[in-house]
Amino acid sequence: MTFTPGDKGETKCGLRYRILATDLLGDRGPIAAAVKIAEEELLYRYGPDGTHAGPNRAYDLKPAGPG
Repeated sequence: MTFTPGDKGETKCGLRYRILATDLLGDRGPIAAAVKIAEEELLYRYGPDGTHAGPNRAYDLKPAGPG
């Protein structure tokens, strides 16, 4: 699965996300996504396959979809 800046979708637990960057350097992964939790967007880093480094797989990214 590949992601592109501007892609939008949902995490495995149903939170909306939008991809901000896919080329970040460092061990935390190259993808930066804004994840909407309540009325706020929080920034998270993901591996190239959309997996979150934390223990909770609910924040993993599902494939991007329409808007």
